[in-house]
Amino acid sequence: MPQPVPGVTHVAAGQISDAVANPDFDVSAAGRSAATTSDPVARVRRPAPCSEGCPASEDVRHWVLALRDGEAAVFAAWRTIVATNPLPAVLGRICYAPCEEGCWRTRLDSPISIRTLERLVGDRALAEGWVLPDPGPRVGRRVVVVGSGPCGLSAAYHLARSGHDVVVREAHSAAGGLLRRGISEARLPKAVLDDEIARILALGVELETRRPVRKVSDAFGDAEGVIWAAGASMCMALAEGRTIWKQPVHAGPHTGPRRRTATVSVGHGMRAAEALSAHLAGAEPTASTPSSASTRPTAPLLLSAASPPTSSLVPDDLGALGDGAGIAPEASRCLSCRSLGAP
Repeated sequence: MPQPVPGVTHVAAGQISDAVANPDFDVSAAGRSAATTSDPVARVRRPAPCSEGCPASEDVRHWVLALRDGEAAVFAAWRTIVATNPLPAVLGRICYAPCEEGCWRTRLDSPISIRTLERLVGDRALAEGWVLPDPGPRVGRRVVVVGSGPCGLSAAYHLARSGHDVVVREAHSAAGGLLRRGISEARLPKAVLDDEIARILALGVELETRRPVRKVSDAFGDAEGVIWAAGASMCMALAEGRTIWKQPVHAGPHTGPRRRTATVSVGHGMRAAEALSAHLAGAEPTASTPSSASTRPTAPLLLSAASPPTSSLVPDDLGALGDGAGIAPEASRCLSCRSLGAP
């Protein structure tokens, strides 16, 4: 049994009910909404702190735990990441990593190097030419996405996966928005950005460059829905001339003075796409604000009796992880924790 840590409850695995010891984390919109409920069963199934702290709604705990198996699990981890985030090699370089701020491993030594692990997984996918999962059956609905920054790219990706015919209109000569024009080559190589965009377009997404759209009404034409993601200001889903969902791109529970980032925009793009898809299918749209989340939950924490080993790895230290040999040891530091849900 490890030494007691303030605020952490250590229990043997046999003392935890199956529902608590093996929760089935749900990254769907319904699952994210259930994370905030007061229902005791849903609270037990609340995502782990790292997952709950991710603005892109990644199931972080799931894919980090998968990486404990090393090289054999990298593809499976990547498929889990791209279930919500189509830009892992990009965000693995530029995200401010609130998942690491919420990581309970900090109570023992240092957080899991989640951002670095995501970068390595994303780079492996690009190097080996992994393709995104095939989109669902075509539904015959045309949707226009205005803007090709992180919000627009994310929305286009999730709309394509839902079977829509997606056209992205970008005012500039190349897609990427502020990812291309606002981040240095040293921090985000354009080749990495281009490769991840190309993978989204391979799903059948059509990209029209040098196509500025001045007004929302100009975007409709023969489209049944529009995602407005231009100008790094407001993300909106529109249909039938009215707004279905909207959220300021740089607003929400994950934002702050230094958190107006691509990761937040990717999450907003996904939620806008979900809301528009639901509306076009005749269902009620999702809420117009992201699910609330805390990067440092105050709820009790369950840990296994034997905590994984400590590590001297510095976050984003590619020297320690760059050759892939350190992936499994770093992932094995994960405490496999879950929050019981704060009141």
